Amino acid sequence: MGFSAMISATRPQLVIVARAHCGRQEGTWEFTLRTADGEEVFKAGDVEPGVTGERLELLTVVRALEALDQASCVTVITDSRYVDRGVLHGLAEWRRQGWIWECFGEWTPVKNSDLWQRLDRALEVHQVTFRRLRIDAPHALHGTHRPTDSHRDRVRLERPNPAARTSARPDEPLAKRRLRPAPVARRDAPAVEHAELLAPLRRVLNRILDGLAPA
Repeated sequence: MGFSAMISATRPQLVIVARAHCGRQEGTWEFTLRTADGEEVFKAGDVEPGVTGERLELLTVVRALEALDQASCVTVITDSRYVDRGVLHGLAEWRRQGWIWECFGEWTPVKNSDLWQRLDRALEVHQVTFRRLRIDAPHALHGTHRPTDSHRDRVRLERPNPAARTSARPDEPLAKRRLRPAPVARRDAPAVEHAELLAPLRRVLNRILDGLAPA
């Protein structure tokens, strides 16, 4: 058994679900601490005046980790793309460079560097794995799911034929409506003999041939 495996075996196994809800002037944060079996241990949340957006998302994760009273093995579940990408692709480099980064040839302080440094210190204490929970906000609000490709194909195939017309009145129930195909245009003009149509063309060809014949 390796050293990291030994540490994991002796530390509590916990799961943190962190969510931030951003408004125009203020935001709300909340996190839930659960055991590996799913039992809820602790839950906290509050309104954060003047803090919204990415800073609020990062602050929620930082507070959740700082609330732990002992070194633990933690899985942090967050819907924040900002936190997820920062931990995976930026944190180690920012630490090495003194919490600055090169932006268009100039060294610039890392945005929200005070919170990133707090998160970095928490990662020295806890063994943390980050998982991003992807949620489509409008669909999550109404409890519906985005249609799959097969569903879209079925909807497209079930559309009525635009060339069909209904014989029912507009206020008649749909179940009683009967569809009938659109009438095909009728040709009422009398048929014309092919010989009569080709006669002018035959006369023109004869004149051309007479002109080409040797004298």
